[in-house]
Amino acid sequence: MNLTERKSYKLITNIFLASLAFLIPFFLLLLIYKTNGFYPFKKDGFTCLMIDAESEYIAYLRYLKAMLNHDGNMIFTLSKTLGGDFMSIYTFYLASPFNFLLKFIAYEDITLFFMISSVAKMALASFNFYLLEMILNKNKSSLGYLIFAIGYGFCSYSFNYFSNYMWLDGVMILPLIILGLRFLEERKCLFLYPLGIAYTLFASWYIGALTCIFVVIYFIHRFISVEKKERRLYLLRFIIFSVIGGLLVSFMWATAFTHLSGTKGAFNLPDSKHFNPSFFIAGFLENNYNPSYIRTYHGYISCFTSIVALGFAILFFVNKGYSLKERLSALGVILLYLVVSSSSRLDALFHGGTSPSWFPTRYSFVLGFFVCYLGYLAFIKLKKTPILGFVLPFAIVPVSILLLKVLKINDKNYYEISKISLYMLLATFLLIIIYVALVKLNKKSLHIATFVLSLIATPLSIYSSYRCGDKNIKANVKNNEYQTQETYLYDDSFQSDFDEIKKLDNQKNYRMATTFEREGTDNTIDNNAMFYYFNGLAHYSSSEKIKVKSHMVKLGFHHNFFFNKYDGGSTLAMNCYLGVKYFVDDTSNYASYLPIFYKNEPFKNLNIESKHSHFDFYENTAALPLGFAINSSEYTFINEGYGKEDGSTHWFDNFEYQNEIYKS
Repeated sequence: MNLTERKSYKLITNIFLASLAFLIPFFLLLLIYKTNGFYPFKKDGFTCLMIDAESEYIAYLRYLKAMLNHDGNMIFTLSKTLGGDFMSIYTFYLASPFNFLLKFIAYEDITLFFMISSVAKMALASFNFYLLEMILNKNKSSLGYLIFAIGYGFCSYSFNYFSNYMWLDGVMILPLIILGLRFLEERKCLFLYPLGIAYTLFASWYIGALTCIFVVIYFIHRFISVEKKERRLYLLRFIIFSVIGGLLVSFMWATAFTHLSGTKGAFNLPDSKHFNPSFFIAGFLENNYNPSYIRTYHGYISCFTSIVALGFAILFFVNKGYSLKERLSALGVILLYLVVSSSSRLDALFHGGTSPSWFPTRYSFVLGFFVCYLGYLAFIKLKKTPILGFVLPFAIVPVSILLLKVLKINDKNYYEISKISLYMLLATFLLIIIYVALVKLNKKSLHIATFVLSLIATPLSIYSSYRCGDKNIKANVKNNEYQTQETYLYDDSFQSDFDEIKKLDNQKNYRMATTFEREGTDNTIDNNAMFYYFNGLAHYSSSEKIKVKSHMVKLGFHHNFFFNKYDGGSTLAMNCYLGVKYFVDDTSNYASYLPIFYKNEPFKNLNIESKHSHFDFYENTAALPLGFAINSSEYTFINEGYGKEDGSTHWFDNFEYQNEIYKS
């Protein structure tokens, strides 16, 4: 084979294996959803909407689509409580470039877009990891690289946090950021690193910040490994190009921080508390995911990739192909995250200065990455592994399992190490021992031994990753977490009614309120105004100002310390004052806390024809416009204060507060 033929063969091999790194996880992910009864594989099947996704994110996606269709506004929207910017919501939830495709997606297909775009991000995470492996090893491909690439794409983190679709962009782009960082060492392709940093901060400044923390830690790990004479220039390049990457998208993250000041995301360290470090160990094992625990326990770690990738990663620490300081610094990275995840205060610092709610350890995908990265390093220099070195993984895994059983971690279903996983791990180590023995006996057998090892270990690893993902989805299905497509379409069917009302006033000088919650919403969160993109009075997101929520409470509106809601406490006076001109009433809802004044003057029935017979539509003929002049005056908060030192109980006179407003 001449030189040209060799180059062509190498190129074809690289393209083929890189394509497999994308296609295998993409179609296996779709297979998981198909076998678990998801739409579109089942007409009335499940969607990927659960928890915040069904209450918030789907509403934001619909509003973004409306905005792309020129029915919304990025700078100011009245779909937020009292009106406000949409930019803060966009930067936190919606900035992924994938979401621009919503322009071409029908409203009824947004749930399908949610699934396909998220699956594509996980498959691209696998593809990007393969590129990292291939390029770091001088553009050499290997079937065995798929063990780590697909393992990273199937990281349990991505399944556990799948409903937080905006975080998957950070998972997807991390391998390219690390590749760019390695390029900085070699002083080539200097643009890749800052562009990767810019992308992750653009797509979601929050997960981008968590990524940047890991990048700094990884840089220190590499800084220790490079030659002393290169360190100063390497440090300088790292600082310069990190700043460039941040400045490229400063218009996004700087705007976000400005908008989010005064929200629940403010810096607020919790009281010092320690979590059981055994949960850190459990996070590397096959997660027996249980939704109720992951949403309430702040020390939960989820970074399982595959039992095979984990086995290779352990071997890195005994591999003589790497210097002792490089192996020790890698161990230091893992130990650092162990310490961080075991302390509530350090954990909060790694989340931007406040404890995460519901979804803990949002940075754990970087540990999944690091496991696959170390596994890859061990794989490419596997022949440097001493035979006695295999004692380490054979000792670590059983000891870890024993420790978890003694501490009864498994009683709460945080992990599972099944017999199948143990058999796969045992088979992998036996293969590696045979591989190392053959290579040491006959160096000419290196390529054949590597191919045979890859041919057997790769499908074992893929199956291990697939098992974990499938078990995660099954756990959510069993716990009834997912919203069905039928439910989403039912909620969507009301859009035509709201469109009819909007035609009456072109949605310029009024607000609208509803007495119903969408069937698909979770935790009684009312984001109807964004779901149906009309001017409303109730909205919930992390970007809502605390002062705005507090003001709504003083006006008499319902508040549960997380979000305001239009229901009990709404008076006729406040409806007129705030310009609530139209009112959508679910006549089948007879809850006693709902206002009943809308059935009397000054409300009149609009008699809008609707296919929903249990809905009535009213107009408030006394509603004031959104802008009007008043006499200059000052008013005070009547008897405003706190009932307890912790500020949990407010007390003031709502009636007098409203009276002061009206006197002005």
